[in-house]
Amino acid sequence: MKVRTYAIYVLLTTLGVFLCDASTKHNGIGPITDHFKHFLDENGYSMFDFPRADMSDFGSFGGKKQDSDKITNYPVVFIHGNSDAALTANSFSTGWTNTVNYFIKKGYNLTELYATSWGNTIVSQASYRKHDCKTVIRLRKFVEAVLAYTKADKINFITHSMGVTLGRKVIAGGKLDDLSETCDVGSSLASKVNVFLGLSGANFGLCSCASSIVIPTCNVRNGFYPGDFCGPQNNALCGKSAYPPSCLSKTYSEYLMNLNQDSNKIADKTFSAWSQDDELLGNKNYVWGNFTSLIVHSTGHKIYNGLTHMQTKENTSSDQFLMITTGTIPK
Repeated sequence: MKVRTYAIYVLLTTLGVFLCDASTKHNGIGPITDHFKHFLDENGYSMFDFPRADMSDFGSFGGKKQDSDKITNYPVVFIHGNSDAALTANSFSTGWTNTVNYFIKKGYNLTELYATSWGNTIVSQASYRKHDCKTVIRLRKFVEAVLAYTKADKINFITHSMGVTLGRKVIAGGKLDDLSETCDVGSSLASKVNVFLGLSGANFGLCSCASSIVIPTCNVRNGFYPGDFCGPQNNALCGKSAYPPSCLSKTYSEYLMNLNQDSNKIADKTFSAWSQDDELLGNKNYVWGNFTSLIVHSTGHKIYNGLTHMQTKENTSSDQFLMITTGTIPK
């Protein structure tokens, strides 16, 4: 029997991964500056290890070099996906290097671009990662630190893959029920967010998780479980654009349901983008009749053809820039 799970996909992907000299691709972008690190240490953030020194120069980026450095644009916070990193670590974990270089080319500087890595780039551990309190709270604290450090009225978000659903909770705040604990993320930060861009997120789960709920990343509580809308014997219908009206169940991942049922906005403008040829999300992006990458209450969306899951992040820098800076969808 052919078993398709998120974990198996990621494990197979590693067969083609070869480590590269990441430092040659970063051009001094990472890690975060000493100026920002000093601020973090002085303001009680050192326990969260935002620099990620264990990842050398690809674990984080952002910050001033000196007090006089100016912040002209709304700062951008980047949140990567499962087994990725802030900047290029290897040929699979490519980080935000392309996007950051493009933004710098267009006039931004590192006082306005921020990221910390979450998790690690060990792809064989991808199946164990979920939307847990530790990860969400840590990313929330990073966002709070960026707001305090930059003193910006608003910030922007660019997120990819699992970073989309993590980022949505970071902004929305509220209670989070983990498999092992319950935590309060805090009050909503939506009033502080100008544009939220979600690239290739799994907002309605992954069909590949339908029969794999024992895998942590697919779990029913805070994973990518898409639901058994027609009963487990009909999971093959998950990726169809429509399904029989007799399939009335609307139950899927509790974490994702809570995000999608929240009537409050997470930003002034929210954009979603994905590829119909995404090999990880599959099924032309359908999960029980929904586009899984379409964030509820999106202002607009962009659908690509011919791009892989990672290429929707790597090859769309100009579109990302346009959506963030103009608040419009590229043609």
